[in-house]
Amino acid sequence: AFLGVGKCLEAKQDFAGAANAYLKVIALYPAENSLPEALYRAAALYKNQKPEYAGMFLNDLITQYPASPFARKAADLQKELGVKK
Repeated sequence: AFLGVGKCLEAKQDFAGAANAYLKVIALYPAENSLPEALYRAAALYKNQKPEYAGMFLNDLITQYPASPFARKAADLQKELGVKK
């Protein structure tokens, strides 16, 4: 549910609210199938304001969910940020 809330808030350009919703998925539902997407979306929102958090989320996504379709996107975002693996 929080992933959907985050997407809606992101569409409304409430980026802080969207990031908080994605963080709730990450913190409260670590076994959810939606976790890779939440990690990616949180990283994308944090990339400009808090790149160290973005890097942490991207590393978690790539190492814990390498088969996820979001892992490839995460690797691309890592390159954009210049994050070391």
